[in-house]
Amino acid sequence: MGIAYLEYTGTLTANQIQKVPLAGKSLAILSLSGSLKLQVDSNETTNIRAGMTFKLPDGFEELFFQETAGAAASFTIAVSEGDIFDNRLTVSSTLNTKSGDTLNNPAAVSVGTGATAIVALDATRNSVEIFNNDTVKTLYIGGAAVTTATGRPVLPQTSIALDSGAAIYGISPSGTIDTRVLELKN
Repeated sequence: MGIAYLEYTGTLTANQIQKVPLAGKSLAILSLSGSLKLQVDSNETTNIRAGMTFKLPDGFEELFFQETAGAAASFTIAVSEGDIFDNRLTVSSTLNTKSGDTLNNPAAVSVGTGATAIVALDATRNSVEIFNNDTVKTLYIGGAAVTTATGRPVLPQTSIALDSGAAIYGISPSGTIDTRVLELKN
């Protein structure tokens, strides 16, 4: 018999395989840093990414996580007997320009584990698009006091567009995140 809902966090060293003896019918990869493969019971392994969900109508008894890039990795999963829904919102947008507008690509910003300025206050800016160029880590954005607990998440390889001239800061949960910026000015 499996569990109703449980979250589990694990950390693997380079090339380590970790057995997670959790049973259920649904599995969601809530967060992931590093490169991991997943094996469910005795089935084949598959590469995983944060945000993936799996539903096995016949259920599963145990999970195996394997680090594949030769570096430490961590993950958080959710296991349930029922469906698991991830209600995080991903938005795609288009910047509309008109004659006289200028698109500006400031230098890429390396966002670290402390609040890092991504763009400065600029009253001539109509809008800004911030792209998280990392393939694994979630970027968190907000004001000068942004934290990973209070910032708005920008998932790996996604962007957010803001109609604002305000200063925007970012923070990484670990290491650094390569962040790209596109500004629309009049």
